[in-house]
Amino acid sequence: MPHRIKSPFTRQRIGRRGACLLIFGFIPFCIGGALFVQPTDRTGHPRTIPILEKIAPAEFWSGTWMVLGLIAMVCAFLGMEAKRRGYLIAYTLPLIWGAGYIVSWLLGWLVTGWISGTVYLGYCLLVVVIAGWEESPDLVTVPDQEEAPE
Repeated sequence: MPHRIKSPFTRQRIGRRGACLLIFGFIPFCIGGALFVQPTDRTGHPRTIPILEKIAPAEFWSGTWMVLGLIAMVCAFLGMEAKRRGYLIAYTLPLIWGAGYIVSWLLGWLVTGWISGTVYLGYCLLVVVIAGWEESPDLVTVPDQEEAPE
């Protein structure tokens, strides 16, 4: 396709699925960083989900988000089997958080929990869809070549 942006980084080294996995690892890493820097809101309440607060404190969730995000990013640079595991890691914790928001909303502990739950679960669906994409063989094995005029 002549109008496609050509990126030598993603085409030769990690492919499009790997590039997406980098993004899907970076987002959880940032979420964990936000929880680490500010584990409570302005009123002093934890910034985690009520039902998940009963399982572990914000510091645990922060570390978990950051570690899983880093693992997913590393998996982007490894083989196909590692990428599969990376995608599994990339949607597991957001799935737990999405379910936690929905359950907290259903129990009446979090009035707007259904909104965040929908966002997290939608993110999980996006990760699952992209995880199922086949990597185009020409993206990884064939170097960039200008299309020859016919």
